[in-house]
Amino acid sequence: MSKRELKDLGPALAYRPTHRGPTVTARVSTGPPAPRKKEAVADVNKNKRPRRAAADAASGALDGADTAVAELKDVHASQSIALTSHDALAAMLWPAHTVVVTLHTSERPSCLPGGVVHIGAAFDDRADFDDVAMTRRLDRLCAYTWAADAARVVFVCHAGVNRSSLALCYYLQKYGLVGWQQAKDALVAAKRGAASGWPTLENGAFVAYLARHFGSAASSSAVGDGAASAPAAATPVAPPPPRWFWRTVATARPSTGGPGADPEEAARRRQEADERMRSQGVDPRTGRTWGCWERGRPGGIWVRGVPGQRRPWGECG
Repeated sequence: MSKRELKDLGPALAYRPTHRGPTVTARVSTGPPAPRKKEAVADVNKNKRPRRAAADAASGALDGADTAVAELKDVHASQSIALTSHDALAAMLWPAHTVVVTLHTSERPSCLPGGVVHIGAAFDDRADFDDVAMTRRLDRLCAYTWAADAARVVFVCHAGVNRSSLALCYYLQKYGLVGWQQAKDALVAAKRGAASGWPTLENGAFVAYLARHFGSAASSSAVGDGAASAPAAATPVAPPPPRWFWRTVATARPSTGGPGADPEEAARRRQEADERMRSQGVDPRTGRTWGCWERGRPGGIWVRGVPGQRRPWGECG
């Protein structure tokens, strides 16, 4: 076999009995690689939210503040409602039974301790959004927050200006003691006490969205002026109805007594076990039960269905 010369690759060696594999030769160095062409910043970020003046104002207000948490008072019957920014999470103290709702990211913040429940419902802070999709997202967010049955709820977004304020007003409109405008006034007063100059709902599209869905009745000025706040005339909305569904549970069969046992005794034990499971609302053949979680909390108290309800367990066994 004749040898061939390949440019810049070296000679190709002939196969020999002691050859252990292909011969690898290095290419001639041509210098460092050419630098990659950088794309224009305007082209890369054209789909991202422009930095608002409100975010700059919020950053300046929070830098010199002793506390960056706005605590609302007299807005909910059983929960403590608060709002803060993303940068203030690491310095907060977290009591038991707390829910943190993040609107700027759906990922759980690393600074949250294990006992804190996190609900991530991120959406963009922009003026052109779909009303139907926004309503569906906020309704689901509020239902999860209410079902968590926490003593304290903290709404968080990047600067604590628009997205967290929208979610807070929406939640209090549906499950609180005040309407969305009274909630906004209470939030403005709470922010004034926490950090002077901290803006609220600077995105006019969010304010118009709340007005379209819940009306724009005149809000109470007493809360915004720092006077004693009285609950508004808004009626608290009942919690969402429980979700009834089929659930398969573990079922243990009774002992048959082993070899040589009386068949009638084994049959009697099986019959007693089946009757016991039926009395508990469990189908002895499939192990399924019909019911719901009390207050919508998975892993809590199971409320089983009984005959005569919409779908008692025995109908589809």
